[in-house]
Amino acid sequence: MREIKFRIWDYENKRFDYIELSNKNCGCGWKQNDKTIFQEFTGLYDKHKKPIYEGDIIEIEEPEFESAVISAEIKFSRGAFMYWWREEKRGFPMDMTNSKDVKIIGNIYENK
Repeated sequence: MREIKFRIWDYENKRFDYIELSNKNCGCGWKQNDKTIFQEFTGLYDKHKKPIYEGDIIEIEEPEFESAVISAEIKFSRGAFMYWWREEKRGFPMDMTNSKDVKIIGNIYENK
């Protein structure tokens, strides 16, 4: 069963809160509004076992290319989590097998 977790960015306090949905906890005390934004857990972990959420900025090591490191943002688009290259303004579906090559380097709220 997939873990259903969210982190909530609090614009006023400039921090994240984390919730995990389960049979005992529906997360009903939280509402998205103009002071908060919800970001969903992708179900993947980076190479340091950190959970990857929407809005994370990651580096991807590309083994096919010698010493190539690509930076991308995680977005949910067209029904899937995607690596989003800002410079190119396009995204690619996340490959569920290569999260061991991914390293979280920040997020869109704390590291613009």
